[in-house]
Amino acid sequence: MTKFNEFDEKERQSNIQYVDECWAMLRNAREGSLTRATNYLFVLNTGGLLASLSYIASDKGVADIRCSIIFFSLGIFFSALHAGIDYYSIEYRFSKYIENVNKLYRKELDWEDFIDDIDINKYINLFLHFLGLGGAIAFFVALGLGLCKLY
Repeated sequence: MTKFNEFDEKERQSNIQYVDECWAMLRNAREGSLTRATNYLFVLNTGGLLASLSYIASDKGVADIRCSIIFFSLGIFFSALHAGIDYYSIEYRFSKYIENVNKLYRKELDWEDFIDDIDINKYINLFLHFLGLGGAIAFFVALGLGLCKLY
């Protein structure tokens, strides 16, 4: 196992550049995730308000659109859950990365262990893909059910 100070100057500069690139990547992912979460919540709440107003304004066929409302609600749930899990998993990875960079520079962490600890949790990413797919399916089912009730 190689400590950071055991590298020659050229390797150390290359390693510092790698650390900086990973830092920037995680910081950008963190900011993007927060922006997505905020946008999702804004759009979902606006859509929910419009749907509620449309529901209240329409006296005819209220019972016919319940299934559509249920699927739209399910899609909103999937989207909000996706945004929350995405944000907090990136926040956790970024915090852990900062901690590991500090350990690396204090010579408390080997370079190999530092590199091995920079990974993406495949299970969380797979779960996020399923949530996104579930939200899309719920949207199109709700849309189809709603359109069928119109005719």
